[in-house]
Amino acid sequence: MIMLLLWSGHKLSTYELSVIKILLCLFFVFPQGIPVTQLGTKTNPWQVTASIRTGSGSVYGDLIGNITLPFVDGWVNFTDIAVNNANSDYILDFEITYPNASTLAVSSQSFDVDAKDYYAAVVTAPDVVYVSGSFDVVVEIRDPDTMVAVNYLAEKVGCYLVTGNR
Repeated sequence: MIMLLLWSGHKLSTYELSVIKILLCLFFVFPQGIPVTQLGTKTNPWQVTASIRTGSGSVYGDLIGNITLPFVDGWVNFTDIAVNNANSDYILDFEITYPNASTLAVSSQSFDVDAKDYYAAVVTAPDVVYVSGSFDVVVEIRDPDTMVAVNYLAEKVGCYLVTGNR
């Protein structure tokens, strides 16, 4: 008999769109605890796919990054996956998806994904403004980790307030 184990070392916790920093590793062991070092062949290894369990977290929650990985020397290491939407009680499911679907699967404990504090950046503004004159200012909402403009805020629940003075 072979068992599929998940090791993360700590309780999962992360921010939306940030790589989960807790190591997510999967490996097989025989009942005696001896690791299985080869699953499939070197050129055609078994693969595992990570997904968010239906009904956990947010209905808008998607897992991003490399969600399907091969076993290498008996291990799968998910090092760059993230959840795109803040909410609580997410659960990740890991299933063997190659060479064929299998009943061998494992799940994470529930974890929370916290919202990021985005910031506003002025992209364009006039150098000179005349009294009683109109002018345009372009502002972007940016991700604090990447400093790149975000365009996925429509599905987020919340209030966005922009004010200006003259």
